[in-house]
Amino acid sequence: PASKRWLRKFNREQKKRQQAVNFGCCFITHVWKRERCTLQGKRLVKALQKTTTIKKVFPEWLSGRVETAEGPLTKETIKSIQEFGERILSWIK
Repeated sequence: PASKRWLRKFNREQKKRQQAVNFGCCFITHVWKRERCTLQGKRLVKALQKTTTIKKVFPEWLSGRVETAEGPLTKETIKSIQEFGERILSWIK
């Protein structure tokens, strides 16, 4: 998938520059119900955790459901983003 290719390329570039990212998390936008993309979210979190240039990865992933392919985000998604953001901030501290 494109996201895994992007992640490999990102990892390669960061190694070349000898830089690392302190924190990472997974955010997936989609038009399906959350249950339909759960497996993809879990896989991407694992892929992030295997990346050597991201020091610490948040163990959950955020589902960003959109109304159409080009957006906007649904109201439920905006509310869950706020809650997710609060959990990430407390995790970083």
